[in-house]
Amino acid sequence: MPIILKKIKRTNPYKLELLKKMTYSLVDENQNYKKLYKTALEGICRVEKGIIINCNDKFLGYFNLNYKEAIKKKISDIIGINVESIKDKISNGKKIEIKIMLPKMSNKLFSILFIPIDGKKEEYYCCFLDISRELFLNKYERDFKEYFNNIESGMAVVNLDGYFLEVNDKLCKITDYSREELLSKNFQEITYPDDLTEDLNFVSRMINQEIKSYSMNKRYVRKDGSVFWAFLSVVLTKDEENNPLYFISTIQEINKYKDFEKLY
Repeated sequence: MPIILKKIKRTNPYKLELLKKMTYSLVDENQNYKKLYKTALEGICRVEKGIIINCNDKFLGYFNLNYKEAIKKKISDIIGINVESIKDKISNGKKIEIKIMLPKMSNKLFSILFIPIDGKKEEYYCCFLDISRELFLNKYERDFKEYFNNIESGMAVVNLDGYFLEVNDKLCKITDYSREELLSKNFQEITYPDDLTEDLNFVSRMINQEIKSYSMNKRYVRKDGSVFWAFLSVVLTKDEENNPLYFISTIQEINKYKDFEKLY
């Protein structure tokens, strides 16, 4: 199961596809481009013979322009790339998408859709979507996944009901459960009964947004019924509307430290 972090607001691939479909539908079915420009969630401009003849506020915002500065300017001059090679590709009536770093936008990564108007290569819409944040978050997600899989402590992604959504190999090792077995369980099932009330109290406080994280020493029960001590640290991940999504738990076995404490 892929690990998806949502603490930082992002546009997921399904939403990107929806944006494209909405734009296609507006372009294909709406000759009134005033409505198109107001409704579309992307930066859009209409180009004829290489010249911008209309655009929406999102487009102006991307390039830090006002309307007078953009209209009747060459699209190549505005975006800083030569679009001549694109014209031949869209002349057969097909929509073309490219992903490119725009020099005039501090090398931000954009997805640009070129949509021909009536199959004419000299007339088309350019639809711009800034996906720089996606690039960053994809790397962030890959880095977290690598950390998740290689850390020397047990780690788990846990839903709000306590069920495991993802676990790493270390957690499987210290509990003696397979990954498949843990993914069919909740943390309550492998928690030593006497430690469950305190843990659930912390969980409730986090969901109610009274606290942002918590840590505690607690006992877990292995598959064979044996008990071990662990240091548990939990953070709550939220969506862009600040709604709780899931927990990320780190579980470090501390039996050796507990045995040392008994000696003193």
